Amino acid sequence: PAMFTVSLAMAAALMCSAAPAAGPKLVPEASRASAARYSREHAQVALPIYQRGRLLLEEYAAGESPDKGQRIASCVKSLWGLAAAAAADEGLLRFDERISDTVVDWRTDQRKANVRVGDLLRMISGLDPGYHPLYELEPVNAFTTALGLQMADAPGAQFTYGPANMEVFGALLEKKLAARKLTPFQY
Repeated sequence: PAMFTVSLAMAAALMCSAAPAAGPKLVPEASRASAARYSREHAQVALPIYQRGRLLLEEYAAGESPDKGQRIASCVKSLWGLAAAAAADEGLLRFDERISDTVVDWRTDQRKANVRVGDLLRMISGLDPGYHPLYELEPVNAFTTALGLQMADAPGAQFTYGPANMEVFGALLEKKLAARKLTPFQY
């Protein structure tokens, strides 16, 4: 699929796994019930409520389950930001490095050759946003599809929201992690 899927239970576990040993009293039952009611009234898919590592409430809409993957779309931008920070901290990449230093096919296009990691993360790469090919067509390999998109502007010229920048970052990270025999998703 063009976007990441993630188990809801896994996402909740990752977000809540580092629970402190002590803290405030547990969320009152009435507050949990109110949150559940609000969630159901606003097209809930899932509502796991954790506090201090303890599952307090877990509800799913009809047909949903903790094992069913979900499209998380724009969450990917935040996740790639965290991955980028970790990769920079480990020396795997630099925010000012050119994508074409690693993605050699980009060296033949003058505008692509000048796109930097930071441009992707700030969505100022100049790359076509890629909505149709990445979301509507659901390519087998979104990384490859994004790498093949045309430039719409010069790098740094304009902020353009869309999935392409993050998919190209994923492709870059995939190439950088190959020597470690890791995928970006494992990283």
